[in-house]
Parts: sequence; C-alpha cells; structure tokens
Amino acid sequence: MITYRRSVASMSVQLEAAKTDAKEQIVEAVRVVRLKYVTDMPGQELIYNEKRIEAERYLSILPRLLNLDGYPFIEAEVGITGATAEEVAQVFLARAGLWVQVGAALEAIRLSASHSIEASTTVAEIDAALATLYSSLSVF
Repeated sequence: MITYRRSVASMSVQLEAAKTDAKEQIVEAVRVVRLKYVTDMPGQELIYNEKRIEAERYLSILPRLLNLDGYPFIEAEVGITGATAEEVAQVFLARAGLWVQVGAALEAIRLSASHSIEASTTVAEIDAALATLYSSLSVF
C-alpha cells in the first residue's frame, strides 16, 4: 500500500486559502446583519449622523424652539416621524443609540472572529470559528 503525505508547504497553502475565504465570509455575514439596521445607500450614513447632531442640538435648548431654521431634517420629518419637533428629535436619538449598541456588538463579533481565524492552525479551527461567528450573529 502506498501512503501519500502532504508537504508542510502544501498544507500551509491550503490553510492560508481557507483563512482568506473565512475572512471574506466574516465581512459578508456582518454586512448582511448591518443591513437590517442601516440603509445601504451612498451618503445615507451622513444623513443619519446629521440627524443625530440636529437632535442633540435641538434637545439641548430650553425652552424648545418653534422656529426650526437650522434643523432641516427635524423640520422635514415633523408629522411623519413624530407629531412635534421634539418627538422627531427623540426618535432620531433613539435610533442613533440603537445603532451604537448594535454596531459595537457587531464590531466585537467581527473582530473576535477575525482574530480566531488568524490564530487558527487547522481548517477545523477555522470551521469552528465560523460556526461561532454565525451563532453569534443569529441573535440579530
């Protein structure tokens, strides 16, 4: 019977290819979850940020302003997102706060998975790291 043994170099190439593939899977899996919380449209993140800034500024002023000059996003959404400018600003802040929590959790999961993949010395360890990733993301 002939027994074939793979060279260390051959196994190393296979491991590196598996790591590269796993890193691509991490990026895609996290991207899919992020899209449940944010809009994938060019410039949208700038709008979300401006809404948060407007809301913080607006809610820091007492008494509340009736004139919404300088608050175009709040003004645009009165009657849609909330009945009053204050309600709209509160919604903007609540959404921003939710994203911070979700974003931070996703970033921790992504970084942990990437670290596990990089530290893997076998394809089985890579598979286990990916299984942990998908399990962690399933709660979102």
